[in-house]
Amino acid sequence: MNRFVWTILGCTALLSACDVALTLPETEPLSLQVHKKGSPVAECKLLPGTPNFQKLASWLSNNKTGWSPTPATYIPGVYITGSKFSINFLGTFVIVNYADGQYSHSVSPSEYEFLQCS
Repeated sequence: MNRFVWTILGCTALLSACDVALTLPETEPLSLQVHKKGSPVAECKLLPGTPNFQKLASWLSNNKTGWSPTPATYIPGVYITGSKFSINFLGTFVIVNYADGQYSHSVSPSEYEFLQCS
């Protein structure tokens, strides 16, 4: 089944920490753009079934808690887009955006260093 699934769990009306679960689409290639100071320096596809696609899916699975709603606009860093979402790794945080909202989470750059275009 080729479905994009977002689940927002336990997000309170006070907009405190939320649990966010994202399942990447099983057959949809994702666009990966690497930016430096807001300008693109590399672009490639992140294909389902590849090691980097699986690492990203694993990272998302292991980081379902501790997300916070954020209304801000961010410059792109390591920017991944699918048909219904975007993920922006930027320094020490990551932002996910989809139709129902935008959420941020802390991250170490070493956790996403595998996301590069060769």
